[in-house]
Amino acid sequence: MAEESRPRKAWIEWTGWLGVLLVVGAYALISGKIIESGSSLYQVMNLVGAIALGIPALDRRNWQSASVQVIWAGIALVALINMFRSS
Repeated sequence: MAEESRPRKAWIEWTGWLGVLLVVGAYALISGKIIESGSSLYQVMNLVGAIALGIPALDRRNWQSASVQVIWAGIALVALINMFRSS
């Protein structure tokens, strides 16, 4: 059983690190004025990053962090929906 949980835990850890790269990368792109907050790239990076960060938070039952990620993803999703509706 421990053998089966190792690949699962590794997958969860790597997913979380991907989320870190996406959310911090999105922030760096905004701060560096490389992209604008209204860009779909920024919103997609935040959406996917929040989902990826939420997976390890849920796995560890870290409800505060998971809640932030759900809210973060929701904001990005609403922004993307509004972008597509207006185009």
